[in-house]
Amino acid sequence: MAFETITPGIDETSRYWEPLTVGDQIEGNVIDFVEDNYGNTRILLELESGFEKELPSHRDLQRYNRKVDIGDYIRVTLAKIIPSNNENYADKRVYKVEKDPSRRVEYEEEEAEYDY
Repeated sequence: MAFETITPGIDETSRYWEPLTVGDQIEGNVIDFVEDNYGNTRILLELESGFEKELPSHRDLQRYNRKVDIGDYIRVTLAKIIPSNNENYADKRVYKVEKDPSRRVEYEEEEAEYDY
């Protein structure tokens, strides 16, 4: 009898996408850029299922924040994990980000409501 490795899919109920192994990926339309509790900017994606996921605030991934716009359809893949030489620091995660211009959408701006 042979065993095959199974990997969990994206947890639709979680607010965050947490890639664990090389090759993990997520795709969807960029709907916003949000700031986390540490002042880092995260990409917020709307998945095809309608759920929203915040991407990690890893340094390598943040390099792409200026390269994508709201409405862009992107696929983010964990390309490699570089082990840290210091056990007090987390391993470095390296990402590959791709954009599909044919799946770009326009989001309507929400107008603020004011009570006068």
